[in-house]
Amino acid sequence: MLSLASKGAVNLHGSLLPRYRGRAPVNWQLLHGERASGVTLHHMVKRADAGDIVDQEPFEIGPDDKPTDFFESVLAIGELVLARSAVAVVEGTAPRIEQLESKATVFGRRRPEDGAIHWRQSAEDVRNLVRAVTKPYPGAFTFANGKRVLVWWSDYELQGRSASAGSEHGRVERRAEGVYVTCGDRRRLRLTEVEIDGRSGDAMQFPELLGNGVRLGPAN
Repeated sequence: MLSLASKGAVNLHGSLLPRYRGRAPVNWQLLHGERASGVTLHHMVKRADAGDIVDQEPFEIGPDDKPTDFFESVLAIGELVLARSAVAVVEGTAPRIEQLESKATVFGRRRPEDGAIHWRQSAEDVRNLVRAVTKPYPGAFTFANGKRVLVWWSDYELQGRSASAGSEHGRVERRAEGVYVTCGDRRRLRLTEVEIDGRSGDAMQFPELLGNGVRLGPAN
């Protein structure tokens, strides 16, 4: 297929190559809490996203950005990159900037089961997972007394507050302003949008999350 393109084949990729080669770059970057990304136009070769770079442009990632926000940035920046580089590609004069292999990172596909929340992780890592796979993706999930709980969004607890030393990760605490869960670093996240049995809303609406001693975790 590549040999059929007389002037070469190019691809737009949603990262600043050589970082985040491969599949699902949007989700992986949000999962890792990246604060900047970009769009790269590159020549295609047999290895995924490993060809010489034609052009690239960075953009910032906001701390509350979701995949849909990220995609909007990719589309806007992608148009900018194409506008200034498309003619050179068509004319066969596009630059060939070699990628530095020592800086390359490669990630594979993500599956729905990869959305399982591990409450032993830090609050930052849990929240990044939630926002990386929120709608339209399958979502991050946990279990409460055997019931599957999809967590579509969460927010940090107010700065300066943390769980006591004896608090268990995954432990649910109800307050007047919302439902909080303790993470492995003793910081807590507020569950602002969850789904149980096909119903979505603030965690305060669900009796499954309001009983004394509720602890979130694996299905068993």
